[in-house]
Amino acid sequence: MHSSTIIASIIVLVTIVAKHSSVATHDSYIQALRRRTHAYNYDKNQQRNMFLRRLAQQLVEDEDSDESLRSASWKRDDSASGIIPSSVYGGAGGDPYTDANIFGNSKIFVPKIIHMVQAKYVTGTSVGIGSLQTTYQTFDGTTADGAQFGVGQNTATSSDAKDCGSFNLNPNEYIVNVTGGAKAFVYWLQFTTNLGRQSQMCGTQDGDAFTAKVPGYVLSYFAGNAGKVLNTIQFYWVKLPACLSTPCQNGGTCNTVDGSCTCKGQTSGPTCSTCGCQNGGTCSATDGSCQCKGQTSGPTCSIFCIFPLGVGGCQYGGTCDGNGNCQCKGQTSGPTCSSCGCQNGGTCDGNGNCQCKGGWTGTTCTTTPACNSANCCANTCTPCIGNDIKLPTFGSHYCGRYGLAGFPLFGIYGSLQGCQNPTSGRNFAPGGSC
Repeated sequence: MHSSTIIASIIVLVTIVAKHSSVATHDSYIQALRRRTHAYNYDKNQQRNMFLRRLAQQLVEDEDSDESLRSASWKRDDSASGIIPSSVYGGAGGDPYTDANIFGNSKIFVPKIIHMVQAKYVTGTSVGIGSLQTTYQTFDGTTADGAQFGVGQNTATSSDAKDCGSFNLNPNEYIVNVTGGAKAFVYWLQFTTNLGRQSQMCGTQDGDAFTAKVPGYVLSYFAGNAGKVLNTIQFYWVKLPACLSTPCQNGGTCNTVDGSCTCKGQTSGPTCSTCGCQNGGTCSATDGSCQCKGQTSGPTCSIFCIFPLGVGGCQYGGTCDGNGNCQCKGQTSGPTCSSCGCQNGGTCDGNGNCQCKGGWTGTTCTTTPACNSANCCANTCTPCIGNDIKLPTFGSHYCGRYGLAGFPLFGIYGSLQGCQNPTSGRNFAPGGSC
């Protein structure tokens, strides 16, 4: 073969090999790039998934935290929330005591009865508070007795032992101020209520005087330390529910958990003072229902008794029912109770009852007048017949017959005859007789 031909063939072969090598290199580069891209996307996906998992976990934790906060808030609201403790008064020693959990710490409560004993247990010391025991009451009426703190009168070794008696608080009466004295132990106590009443002072006015109170709050319970005496005492104050400090009106009831009023009838508002009765109606102070006036009726006094030609209103004390109809009273009747059933000149009063005249009596004035010596002829008149009437005139009694000629006398025409043994008397109705 010719050398030039061989060289040309080698060049072609190298070119083909180089081309294939270039293609293989390019393919490897593309594959590597794809692998790197896939790895990058995989890492990004992993990071994104991890971020989402962490975010979801954080949301759950936040929700749990919020729930814990809500639960804690509920527990605080359900317990005696808003409690403010006073300073601790007294010395040292004794065992801790508290009435905080007497109702399971789930209700607001206040003292109902406080019982104290004063005594001297150590020779050479002043008489002090030997024991304290309290009966508590919740705002829903539940009561419970607290424990006796201190040893009480029965174990006193001193003639100074004395029962100070019980201080009983009335409904809606609360302790708002405590005065006393304390140093080595509690020497004396006295309580003052929102009504200005004071308990009997118990103990001896010794030690450092103190006054315990929180404006706008009332005493809830006691705590401290006690042995043979009250070594220390601490007062816990609570704010009254709004519906106790500002009572519900018109029969509304107080919810002592949230302090709101539950209103009755047609009342509303924070204290049930808003009355929803219309047209001058008023709300009952006991159940909040509407007391309607005039010719109105219905739950809110919005129904009127209206009749043809614009005439409205039930007469003679009649009342309008829930359907707009008159309910008549006494001897009245008709759509507007305007018909009066009283007879013989009787008239209906404001309640529909008959007011009789001329001596007539009875529910409808139909009972014949009774004759007696005070208002009738002493003896007998000349007999009258038919529709004759006996009547007085000019100091004497006469009989007159309707429809006959004569002259007018008290609006009645008739012939007259004088009574035998005439006396003074009164006008008689037709048909009367002596």
